[in-house]
Amino acid sequence: MKEPNKTEIYGFIGWIATFIAFILFLIWSFLPDSTLKSIGINYYPSKYWALAVPSYIIMLVIFVQIIYQGVNMICAEPHDSFNTLEDSCTRRIVNENKEFQGIPDISDIPVSVVNRVLYGKPKELPKLTNQRSYKGIARTLDN
Repeated sequence: MKEPNKTEIYGFIGWIATFIAFILFLIWSFLPDSTLKSIGINYYPSKYWALAVPSYIIMLVIFVQIIYQGVNMICAEPHDSFNTLEDSCTRRIVNENKEFQGIPDISDIPVSVVNRVLYGKPKELPKLTNQRSYKGIARTLDN
């Protein structure tokens, strides 16, 4: 039989400890003070904290999400920047003189094709190796 590693043991102990702590929290928060004193528990925090701590945690999660979105907006390029269309990670379509067979390599759809699909039909699509796949996308979205 395989011996469990320390990470599994610590994880299980942490899970059990968290479950016991949650049960104790529920008992403390829902039982009246007189019942706790009759059991022999004389020292415990105020019941105010049973509502305050979860409320603070919920607000912390909401504020973290708002701040995360704000930081991402600050770090993003302006809307009129060319880097919103192409940057160092852009994968351009390799123009090979091969017949289109199967699924093409992963690449970004050119802006001209996106504009054609969204805003109307220009005179012609750009000359691309896998132009048929873009025409298929355009035909599908036009219907």
